[in-house]
Amino acid sequence: MHTPLILRSFLSLAVVATACMAHLPGHAQSDQQVERGFQEFLAGDYTAAIRTFDRIIQKNPNHAVALMNRCGAYTQLAEATADASYYEKAWNDCNRAIQIDPSLAIAYYNRCSIQLKLGDFSEAEKDCDRAIEKGPAFAPSYLNRCSAKVSLGQYQSALSDCNKALTLDAGLAMAHANKCAAKLNLGQLKDAFSDCNEAIKINPSLTIAYVNRGAISRALGDNKSAINDYTKAIKLQPTLAIAYGNRGNSLSDLGRYQEAIQDFDQAIQIAPNFANFYVNRAIARSGLGNEAEACVDLGKAASLGDQRASLLNAQFCQ
Repeated sequence: MHTPLILRSFLSLAVVATACMAHLPGHAQSDQQVERGFQEFLAGDYTAAIRTFDRIIQKNPNHAVALMNRCGAYTQLAEATADASYYEKAWNDCNRAIQIDPSLAIAYYNRCSIQLKLGDFSEAEKDCDRAIEKGPAFAPSYLNRCSAKVSLGQYQSALSDCNKALTLDAGLAMAHANKCAAKLNLGQLKDAFSDCNEAIKINPSLTIAYVNRGAISRALGDNKSAINDYTKAIKLQPTLAIAYGNRGNSLSDLGRYQEAIQDFDQAIQIAPNFANFYVNRAIARSGLGNEAEACVDLGKAASLGDQRASLLNAQFCQ
């Protein structure tokens, strides 16, 4: 590398929230076994809920509500165990429930949630559209469609959906967090900051609100406050790679390159295929004069498809 990288680390990343899974529709409340499974679900015992729904489905393979709620339980189990194979089971159950009873709004909502988790935001938006069409008073469907739209860059439309969700349920902290993310991306930093504050006021344990507020503070030049918020996020969720990556950016901005590298190391350990972390670690390493190691990181990021890294690699490492 002929010239040190005199660059600011790339923008901090914002994150969005999705609502929780299955809800029991009113017409099924009389079914005691379904109610039992649903209560097990609410208690967080997803394995027990699945067993209960299994028994119902064994007796009646066309029990759409049991299939729909087992879909929700499988989805939550996938998230709790980090085992993506449960998403396929959830998907199959929700599809079957919809085939049996196309009016089940929650089945579309659950399928929307699965696709959000898997990163298929366009299809998630379509399923949330269907959920809202069939159940227009269900706030989490608007929240999840808001999440999909933020991820797709449809920020103004996302704000409309999150506002609708809050009209239906004023206590949805995640809707405020998503509004914060949308406004951050629109450059409406002060309003975004207020939305993140409101999310934290409602739910002080909402990790993404701290991540997004930290990103706003960094954008406003207040890296010390940003670091404090990222540290809170890490305490709440120690495996959240984006919190380490964003904190690394703020540390790098302050010239604390060695600490920044430690955070990027941690982020990469959690998410080794995310190119942004390698690019920003390269900038921190360059700040310490470690040009050869910086070029290795740029090469890795370029191999992961990051065009910025390819340009920097060609400019500084050839």
